[in-house]
Amino acid sequence: MLAQIFGFGAIAAGLVVYMQTRRKHIIALKMLQDTMWLFHYILEAGYTAAAITVLAIFRGYVFGHNDKKCFSGKRWLYIFLALIGVTTMLTWQNVYSIFPAITSVFSAVAFWMKDTRHTKMLMIISSSFMIYYNMNMGHSLSVYVGHGIIIGTSLVSLMLPHIHHVLKGRHHLHLHH
Repeated sequence: MLAQIFGFGAIAAGLVVYMQTRRKHIIALKMLQDTMWLFHYILEAGYTAAAITVLAIFRGYVFGHNDKKCFSGKRWLYIFLALIGVTTMLTWQNVYSIFPAITSVFSAVAFWMKDTRHTKMLMIISSSFMIYYNMNMGHSLSVYVGHGIIIGTSLVSLMLPHIHHVLKGRHHLHLHH
């Protein structure tokens, strides 16, 4: 029951994470969401996912402060990719343990990038892998809903500028006739 509460808290945060346009806001809200997912996975005994989520929280801090010299450059991306590999080996439960690692690789690259559109596109792929992992590990409904929301809000956020452009164009066409 407590795992579900943390899972639904993460879902609530997920409703707004990828609708943000500023990278700093996306990263800050993602760190909040990851903290809730951490508790969820610990309570669900998803230790590979929990360990990688700890890395995600730290990654969020580092990438959120990459304007500071000590956190700038590609080295942090490579450090996180190496840590993902080590964490996966140390927490390996079964063949499905590879999916949180794949997800985390996509997420690390996504949050390292400056363009929020690229971040959102990679998070769609990342969440798809986590849904597959959770289906095979038998984790709770909140995980499916949460990652479905990430995919949905990312898609909507990516499409809104295009929809607005099309509607604006139609509005102008209508006014000229």
